[in-house]
Amino acid sequence: MTVVVRTGAAFVRTGETGIVVDRLPPGRQCAETDDDVRALAVLMEAIEQAQVLDRHSVREQAAAEFDNCHIVDSVLTMLMRESEAAARDCLLKQHS
Repeated sequence: MTVVVRTGAAFVRTGETGIVVDRLPPGRQCAETDDDVRALAVLMEAIEQAQVLDRHSVREQAAAEFDNCHIVDSVLTMLMRESEAAARDCLLKQHS
């Protein structure tokens, strides 16, 4: 289980494999604004939520997500989809 900002971990699904927060705030001693204090409260709540996630479920989902065969299949599927779209675009340009 983890708490992350969206830009750092696109693979985290809130409530399933971790919790996503908008930003990582400074620590309590360094908080300078009300926004910093609110962001710190959000982070603390996210940590509490992450701690109650089922570790076995998170581990199983991560293992499936990062399985070599799954990654290769995902990349090949995306490449096939993009190459088919490019081929359609070429045909449309030829006939217009």
